[in-house]
Amino acid sequence: EMVRSAIGAKAAWIVTEGTRVAVGRAEGNPVLSATLRVADRSVGHIGVSLREDGRPYAPAEAERLRQYAALLAAVLEAADAQRRWQQAARTDECSGLPNRRYLCERLDEILAEAGRRRLQVSVLVFDVDDFKSFNDAFGHEVGDTVIRVVGETFRRHCREQDVVARYGGDEFAVVFWDPHGPRVAGSQPPDSALRVLDRVREALAQAPIEGLGAGGAKVTISGGLATFPWDGRTRAELLKKADEALLQAKRAGKNRVYTLGRTHRDRS
Repeated sequence: EMVRSAIGAKAAWIVTEGTRVAVGRAEGNPVLSATLRVADRSVGHIGVSLREDGRPYAPAEAERLRQYAALLAAVLEAADAQRRWQQAARTDECSGLPNRRYLCERLDEILAEAGRRRLQVSVLVFDVDDFKSFNDAFGHEVGDTVIRVVGETFRRHCREQDVVARYGGDEFAVVFWDPHGPRVAGSQPPDSALRVLDRVREALAQAPIEGLGAGGAKVTISGGLATFPWDGRTRAELLKKADEALLQAKRAGKNRVYTLGRTHRDRS
């Protein structure tokens, strides 16, 4: 609107990444336009229609439109930089997965919705068995590859709404939840997360990992699973219970997933 009024046009519009936003009676094509440039690349353009009074645009008005385009491009560049910074602050550099900060924020949101709508939410905390041995025997680059393969395998087998995150070190966390169906009287903790875990563990057992060589060491995981509302109602409670179950799985011999107080899955 500022551009339209300053130029005296009937309409003005901005086009960026295929999205067009118009102000005024935008009909036909612009009679005057200026390119939006960010870091020497075109990201769109700003255009205006005929003047309200029908007069042609003077060179000074064309220059003013270019100045508005430069100002708008600077705003877009700053917004994009902020978006990238926010994404980086919530992303683990090695695995490309969301990090602990994002996990905690998202889990709080999911639990709040689950409380309102009586949804089921399961939280898995797991780590790579004997991860230190991969670093010691093959080097940290292979260790980083193991982290990436584990994260990618989980992401591939989980649903879009599930949250797969690197929790820290060789530890990961996954939030399984279903936003569609509320719990009903007599509901039991779901087995869907355990079925996903079975598939993931089978996939990891067969995953080729660069640096380990053919027939090399296989990657296994141990985990603990806690489910809202049976095992806890807050993020802290669920993560604590999942950590306790993970510790039990480790003590029982690794390569397994435990759920506190209920039957566990043992595929060792």
